[in-house]
Amino acid sequence: MKKTLIITGIILIAISTFVLVRQVYASTLIASYSSSNYIDSLAMSSGGNNIYLGQDFLVSQSNLVLDSANFYLYKSLLPTGNAYATLYAMTGTYGSGGKPTGNALATSTTYDVTGLTGSSQTITFNFTGANRVALTNGNYYCIEIYFTGGGSGNSIDVGYGTASMSGDYNKSTDGITFSAFQTKNIIFSVYGASS
Repeated sequence: MKKTLIITGIILIAISTFVLVRQVYASTLIASYSSSNYIDSLAMSSGGNNIYLGQDFLVSQSNLVLDSANFYLYKSLLPTGNAYATLYAMTGTYGSGGKPTGNALATSTTYDVTGLTGSSQTITFNFTGANRVALTNGNYYCIEIYFTGGGSGNSIDVGYGTASMSGDYNKSTDGITFSAFQTKNIIFSVYGASS
């Protein structure tokens, strides 16, 4: 009987701890552009092509740290290597030239692109440790996907849409100079967790 009570107590503590952790790290949607708007994709690979693609967004909630980001991806042929999501401060004006500036504020854990398929799917990039940076309410940021593998037709392809657009999509072939465009929106989502 005593042994049964001890085991039951341990189980209850474990359940309580799990629930507490889930509450502490529950994700809050900060910004997104839905995959329901998908019409086509932009290719990413090495060799002078896009190695950064992303979207600017506004944080309109307080007391959040960066938790995760999603992009809508598929692969062409057989690319290899790792992809990352990176967060930047934004320079310029949101909706008419917003783009990344400075060094990346945070970098996600790696995603092995060999796990992609030939069909578009939502891929999650998680931010851990020191990369769970605090996000300032009222500030604009850029979330980018970064990939330098592939080449010769072996690419990862990032979904975009043109309906109900806001903000700017941005890209870079070298990670130094970024350009901003208002012709399409990258399909993405950014989540935060309570700080």
